[in-house]
Amino acid sequence: MSTLPFTPRITSTGNSSPRVRTAQFGDGYQQRTADGINHIVRQWSVEFTLIKEEADTLINFFQGLGGVTNFKWQPPTDDIELSFVCDSWSYNRIVSNSRVMQINANFNQVYEA
Repeated sequence: MSTLPFTPRITSTGNSSPRVRTAQFGDGYQQRTADGINHIVRQWSVEFTLIKEEADTLINFFQGLGGVTNFKWQPPTDDIELSFVCDSWSYNRIVSNSRVMQINANFNQVYEA
């Protein structure tokens, strides 16, 4: 399994939401249960500021994984590396005629080897 080749900026934002199955009954009663063993879905919106050559390397990394293959990354809130999939990313130059690029990506935690 690959490891994320660059460290995102500290301003990256994490989000967690539980996956829950709900049964709604006619009298207004509702029953909820966790949807699976690992039902807390963790997502990160991360930002990188890199020079053009590094940005190309990172974009090629994401394209090579194709939103299917997971990679290891240690979020700023964790003490260990976890598995993530990057399902989308965007990139642009910070200033025209500059070699500095900004890349924004979405990471979704996955529970697999």
